[in-house]
Amino acid sequence: MEKAKKLLMQDPKLKKGFKFDHVWLLMKDIPKFSDNVNIGIPDTESDTVGFPASQTPEFSSFTINLNSDDGGSNSSQRPIESKKAKLKRKLDEDNTCMDNLVSSTEKILNFLKESASSREKNNEMVLLRMQKKLALKENKILLTNLNFIDDINTRQFI
Repeated sequence: MEKAKKLLMQDPKLKKGFKFDHVWLLMKDIPKFSDNVNIGIPDTESDTVGFPASQTPEFSSFTINLNSDDGGSNSSQRPIESKKAKLKRKLDEDNTCMDNLVSSTEKILNFLKESASSREKNNEMVLLRMQKKLALKENKILLTNLNFIDDINTRQFI
């Protein structure tokens, strides 16, 4: 254990060292957390492990059952079916979100295409109106009879 602590202190990411020494004192004798030396040998100690009164007097009445295998150690694990179902639900939700995103993107794209085509039509109409106005001005000038203009200066500019 001391060797492991020294290696842990050498790691630059973990400068504070091992934070769970108080937990390790409780769990070191449990076969599940040992170095797998006594795997096949059943533990002859009691099922409950308590804090020694000399180490932590404020927790002297606290006991915890760490050796029982009746589901306490597997309570954090979930059945595989439940994990698969949760994963499937998450994938389905992600797929529906992605489908919604794709459909909304397509709607926006269609809207932009429609607005671009309407702007193009509007620009064409404005251009035609301007061309008609220009043609009307030119026709007015061309159809003007210069003999009826009495002023010489005006006649030069027309």
